[in-house]
Amino acid sequence: MKNRANLLFTTILCAAGLVACGGNGGSGETLSIEYVDAGFGQTPYEAVKEAFEKAHPDIKVKLVPNRSMSQTCETRLRQGKASDIMIYDRTFDKVRMWAYQGLVMDLTETFNEDIGDGTTVLSRMDENAKKLGKFQNKYYGYPLYYNVSGFVYDSNLFAANGWNVPKTTKELKDLANTIKNSSVKEKGTTNTISPFIYAAEDHYLYLADKGWDVSYSGTDIMDNFFKYETKDVFKPSNRIGFQKGLELVDGLLLNDDYTYKTSGEIEYISAQVKLFRQGAAMMPNGTWFETEMKEEIELQPNCSMKMFAFPQVSDDNNVVTRPSGYKCEEGKEGVVEADFNENLFVPKACKHPEWAKTFMKWFATEEGCKAWTKNSSAIRPFNLSKSNNYLDGIYNEVTDFCKSVIDISKQYQLYYCNSDSLMSVCEQASYRPAGYYFSNLRSGKTPAECSNGDYLTASREWSSWVEKTKQTFPDLDFSL
Repeated sequence: MKNRANLLFTTILCAAGLVACGGNGGSGETLSIEYVDAGFGQTPYEAVKEAFEKAHPDIKVKLVPNRSMSQTCETRLRQGKASDIMIYDRTFDKVRMWAYQGLVMDLTETFNEDIGDGTTVLSRMDENAKKLGKFQNKYYGYPLYYNVSGFVYDSNLFAANGWNVPKTTKELKDLANTIKNSSVKEKGTTNTISPFIYAAEDHYLYLADKGWDVSYSGTDIMDNFFKYETKDVFKPSNRIGFQKGLELVDGLLLNDDYTYKTSGEIEYISAQVKLFRQGAAMMPNGTWFETEMKEEIELQPNCSMKMFAFPQVSDDNNVVTRPSGYKCEEGKEGVVEADFNENLFVPKACKHPEWAKTFMKWFATEEGCKAWTKNSSAIRPFNLSKSNNYLDGIYNEVTDFCKSVIDISKQYQLYYCNSDSLMSVCEQASYRPAGYYFSNLRSGKTPAECSNGDYLTASREWSSWVEKTKQTFPDLDFSL
């Protein structure tokens, strides 16, 4: 009876908030982490949950898969019903906007705390991640992973036919000509194979033209564009790399001589299956490919899928061409565009703020990074260019596909197309102001006409963009 009385008394005090009742110890409460149940599936998230709970046995994690994150996130933030940690699947500009509105937690102090190994989250974040997570000199989150984009291919198929991975666009075109005129042997039969394939809704042509723009332009030219200081940044004469990307997509990927016959009609999973079953040799794609195609990989044990970077723009003599002002990190072969498609932040009204901060710090450690990458083939934006690069320790433990992604990150400078301009944060100016141009290219418009379309759109809308930005941020310094 005495023990029951003590238990009842303690329960009353806990409910009143008068005593600390410890971690999860029987309370039933959990740290909720919400993510998009899509390309990666649940495996990497479950691996992260297990590793975190092992490191912090007093905190239990509840994973909340949500296929409608982009549609439901803002409403739930405003209602105070979001999970403790949100892994948002759209541009971080939305998170910056919510931070301005007081809906997202300021993590600047947390990111400057020791994470247990003498480093901080901020000191481990690479420059791309720092640029993304900051708004008005405060930090509100960081990316989940780099989506390194390029061409996915079967390395065994390449080896069997003596095809070399192209480093330049001239070599890529030569390879496409070789493949379209070749036959490949499979199970005693001889089949023709298309060099390229893409899927309905232009998956993933938009990785290619943007990737070639970054590769050709280099970091400084892209940085200057994303300042959005004047509508003239959209002038075709100031976006030579953008037009070159469109020209390459038009001349190679949209070319019927090189592309699988039903490209643009079949959905993306079916298109990706063609790579395994030797209907096509290469497909522009991203880091999520291997995890998304896990079942097909198990059915095709003789395939060895890898990725190579979009080849660098070259002339007909195979000489890589660079514009005036091109810049790349010393020691790197070139610049590769790498997106941040999912980003972590903590809602201001989360139920367990201290647990959320603990997770955000842990997930930046080598332990946290390894748990994600080993189960997703996607690299994290932490210490990628420093001597204690966590990737070195797991290179021999990951798949060939993941190794190829790591190799790209080591050989090339990764660049994220990011703008901290207030005009971008409130979703006015953007990389593609007139939208995707692939249907226009297919209908006969030239890359030059498509590029000029962006400039015409920017010229027509510029005054409106400026005015809407000023209205959105009346108390912030914004002048053009």
